[in-house]
Amino acid sequence: MARLEQIPKSEPTFNDLMIMAQNNIMARTNCHNVGRIIEFDKTTQTCTVQIMQLKQFFDKTFAAAPITDVPLIIYGMGDGFITLPNPVGTICLLFFMDRNIDSFLETGELYEPDNTRLHDFSDCIAITTFSTLNNPIENYDDTAITIAYKKIVSDVIYNSVIKNFGNSIQLKVSTDSNTTQINISDKVNIENTSQNLASLIQELIGEIKALTVNTTSGAVMPTSQDNLDAIAQKFTELLQ
Repeated sequence: MARLEQIPKSEPTFNDLMIMAQNNIMARTNCHNVGRIIEFDKTTQTCTVQIMQLKQFFDKTFAAAPITDVPLIIYGMGDGFITLPNPVGTICLLFFMDRNIDSFLETGELYEPDNTRLHDFSDCIAITTFSTLNNPIENYDDTAITIAYKKIVSDVIYNSVIKNFGNSIQLKVSTDSNTTQINISDKVNIENTSQNLASLIQELIGEIKALTVNTTSGAVMPTSQDNLDAIAQKFTELLQ
């Protein structure tokens, strides 16, 4: 890591002093930074954030203390909003407000700053997420609006995705062994890895057409009954 700039032993010029003063002001001004959320309170929607940038003091580096009670920006408008799963571990972008915002956080109304605090860690808010170069979003689809979520349940990884393509919508849930999806456009398609609703309906119609019954009792013949039971099982595998 680069060392702090050493002051030349020769007498500094006016320009040198101005540059040092400017650099000193910028070094002390908190504007934006990156952090990782290490705790989240879903009741207050505030989090504790670890700043990812190490601090340097002479030849030693150290991690800054975590910032607590940081409001997390929730995307929304009026009474509508979008919530996301637990953000702990997520990289976030930190903004340090120009002035003290304690009163605003308490009331949400016009306010006077409680004190003259400027660009302070105490007046921090966070927005998630952005990806670093070593963990970009996989299979990024630039043809659709995508909502995706990956969750592990009993060592099984579930991937749920909703995609809006403008002229169609796709809903899909996948595991290692099965994928179930619904596609909605001018027609509706429901299928999983082994069954397709449209094909099952056609199979059922075909079996109804070929249905045989006992002419005496009116009961469905065993062969037809077995075929109908098999189709019913396929519907069970596809639909709840």
